[in-house]
Order: sequence, then structure tokens, then C-alpha cells
Amino acid sequence: ALNVAKAFPWFLFGYFIMAGLNTLGYFSPAGTSAFNTLGRFLILLGLAGIGLNTVFSSFKQVGLKPLVVGLCGSIIIALTSILLITGLL
Repeated sequence: ALNVAKAFPWFLFGYFIMAGLNTLGYFSPAGTSAFNTLGRFLILLGLAGIGLNTVFSSFKQVGLKPLVVGLCGSIIIALTSILLITGLL
């Protein structure tokens, strides 16, 4: 059985609380800018951590199929987005 409390991303509460406080004007423009800079830095730090733990030799074992599937999925999402934005879909 799946434990919902363990599976739920609790950081979302903090995200929505901060977004709400920002919308209500509790943060100055300088504070908002600082939070944006901090957020970008933390995303960069997380992506660097993922990259540093990647074993590139394992890509030879799985082959090109996952890359092709990901590329096809990205193309489908991009085309669908463009069609929805332009009103053609």
C-alpha cells in the first residue's frame, strides 16, 4: 500500500504559501528579486547534483531507444503547445 504522507511533495505547501504572500504584497520588489535569485540558484544546484551523479557509461547499456522516445515526446508536446496557442487545435 502506498503511504500518501511519504509520497506527497510537502515542499508544495511552502511554494503555495510563498506565492500567496507575494501576491498579497507581503514582500518588497527587492525581496521578490532576492527570492527569484535564490530559487534559480537552488534549481541550478539540484541539476548539478543530478549531473554529478550520472554515470555516462551506463548510456551505452540502455542504447538510443530512451533518447528517441524522449525526443519524440518533446516534439509532440511542443507541436501540441504551438497548435493550442495559435488556436489551430
